[in-house]
Amino acid sequence: MNLLLLLFYLLQIPQDIPHQTEPVDFRQWENILLYLVTPLLLAALYFFYFRKRNKR
Repeated sequence: MNLLLLLFYLLQIPQDIPHQTEPVDFRQWENILLYLVTPLLLAALYFFYFRKRNKR
């Protein structure tokens, strides 16, 4: 019974979070940095870190 209540609690959809209904505008620098450059930079740093770590 408690597991079922916990499951229903975790599966609730939040109602107070605003939803973005328009596509991302890539003509603004902030959006380019946030959605393109930052993930690519983090992925590159992650792979370079583990490549360096595996060589030791």
